[in-house]
Amino acid sequence: MNASWLIKRLLILLGIAAIFLIPFIPKDSFASLSSGLSPSLSPGASPDTSLNWAGYNAVGGAYTSITGTWTVPSVTGTVPSADATWVGIGGVTKRDLIQGGTQAIIDRTGISYQAWYEALPGDSITIPLDVNPGDSVTVTISQATYGTWNLSFMNNTTGKSYSQSLQYYSSLSSAEWIEEMLSTNRDQFIPLDKFGQVNISGSVVKNGQSMTMAQAGATPVTMTSGSLVLATPSALTSGGSAFTVTRSSAQSVLSFPGSRRSRRSFFSPFSWNDYVRMMRGF
Repeated sequence: MNASWLIKRLLILLGIAAIFLIPFIPKDSFASLSSGLSPSLSPGASPDTSLNWAGYNAVGGAYTSITGTWTVPSVTGTVPSADATWVGIGGVTKRDLIQGGTQAIIDRTGISYQAWYEALPGDSITIPLDVNPGDSVTVTISQATYGTWNLSFMNNTTGKSYSQSLQYYSSLSSAEWIEEMLSTNRDQFIPLDKFGQVNISGSVVKNGQSMTMAQAGATPVTMTSGSLVLATPSALTSGGSAFTVTRSSAQSVLSFPGSRRSRRSFFSPFSWNDYVRMMRGF
């Protein structure tokens, strides 16, 4: 009885055992091996769909800087409702995401507008930069050295700015220019307000080269809720560096997506305490 015969027998036995054991392995054991796609994606479709994102994202390559410029929209909506416009790196195929932008929140006290940044899984940080409807805002997120990021916010209308450096280890796996329906850290979607249209322009550094969205291979994402379309991105402009997200007339309601394993991470610039304050009118 030689060694090769024993090895073959052992492999056969292991194969048989695997067939019988696979049905009993918890599904979560495979989750960490997935690409991050979920039922909220439409793989192969154009555009992709998301439960809470509308805009453009680029994957493939290493992304070390992103810039976005938009005009803060004037919003209306029910109490409570909200929206956020942001740029970020990571978060499409990986769990990491560093992002920064502006948001509007409607509660019983009225409508408030803020600028913020967030590095998952950390909480959102509101920054001391006033933003109002009609203000042009530019946000840049750049990796200075591995693990160190510089965040720059510029209110082009008022001339005021804010910058922040922080430590964060990113997969550099994607770049995003997004209009988002916010959610709490308890997996509850806040209704999407009526923001009308948001025009977003920007660029990215991919594999060490500065590129337009088109050059980076960015693709569109439409926000849907069941059969309803909530927000749709336009085609990129002829220069490949800008697009417009348009809010539909479809009503958005409080909902539970049911799982954090979604098209996008459900961590957002919004906490459960924020939601409680909105409902109580603090």
